[in-house]
Amino acid sequence: MCISAGTKPRNFWIAALRDLRHTHTYMQLRAILRSMGVRSAPVLLLALTCFIGREANATSITSTTYSQWTKNVTGAVEVFNPPTSGTFNTAAGITFHSTNPAASFVYSGPDNSTWQLTAGFYTSSGHNFLSLFGASDGKGNITITMPTGGENAFLLSLATTASTPITVTLSDGQSFNPAAGVFGLSISHDINWLTVSTTSGSQAVIDDFYFGNSTLTQDVTQQPAPVPENATFALIGGGLLILIGGRRKLFDRVIQ
Repeated sequence: MCISAGTKPRNFWIAALRDLRHTHTYMQLRAILRSMGVRSAPVLLLALTCFIGREANATSITSTTYSQWTKNVTGAVEVFNPPTSGTFNTAAGITFHSTNPAASFVYSGPDNSTWQLTAGFYTSSGHNFLSLFGASDGKGNITITMPTGGENAFLLSLATTASTPITVTLSDGQSFNPAAGVFGLSISHDINWLTVSTTSGSQAVIDDFYFGNSTLTQDVTQQPAPVPENATFALIGGGLLILIGGRRKLFDRVIQ
């Protein structure tokens, strides 16, 4: 759906056009609309938004138990086998592999310009769990890099060493604050990485990880839309002229 050209403030349109003005699609459409006498920045941006693919806001279903998570996931596979101890304070971190299907997940602990990731036992309710621990300065996190192409469903078992809040951030910009315990997500497009963090004086802890295939309908706008041909541009440009009612001079200096 196209956005309304008349509902945003002047600075919004100026900034948006400056970001787009050097793209091939922009140049094509600007030439066609100028030949039709249209020089308005909002009109041009309106036309561009009809063609430039944008990642839609994802549909996400969160779960707090394994059984809930699998209602929206198929092919669930556990892939988490840290050693009983050790440090992985490099960009390479530690990698866990799945064989069926073949997939590799890289765990690292970025902490400003350094790295902090350790393996050990986390004790909860009298039980010891093999886990990975992040930094304790409130600046680092545990990052999980997904296999090439990304994943659209995962389940983590999370905790912190001082019962502090947990933040899970996805590569698409979504952020969650789950309680300690199981956190599952089924999402409508692939993500490339996620981070788990907490506040200063405490460490984020991961003690289990599953991945699978989300049963949600996947977002078709994730992939860039094909660039329209000139004839299509002309057709839309003519329609815009009818809708706008002729030439508008607003913000001419932005597209000159």
